[in-house]
Amino acid sequence: MSVAVVDAGGHLQCAAREDGGNLGGIDIAAGKARAAVSFRCSSRQIAEALAGNPQATASVLSVLAARLVLLPGAVPLLSGEGVSSTNLES
Repeated sequence: MSVAVVDAGGHLQCAAREDGGNLGGIDIAAGKARAAVSFRCSSRQIAEALAGNPQATASVLSVLAARLVLLPGAVPLLSGEGVSSTNLES
């Protein structure tokens, strides 16, 4: 499992990966946290909203694909920061 915290601008502030965790886990967790901050809702809500709208999904991904991960597991914090954890096996 990996955990990442980004600030209100989407900049990584803190990250950790458990021993033996996937090497890409921090990048995925940070991308999910950035998505939560960018849209001011959980990454699960973003994924659900885009699921029924392929045009919106394509638009978002064409512009933000290098920075955001649109998978469940991240939430925005009241401070404007975002936090995410990821376990690639679940």
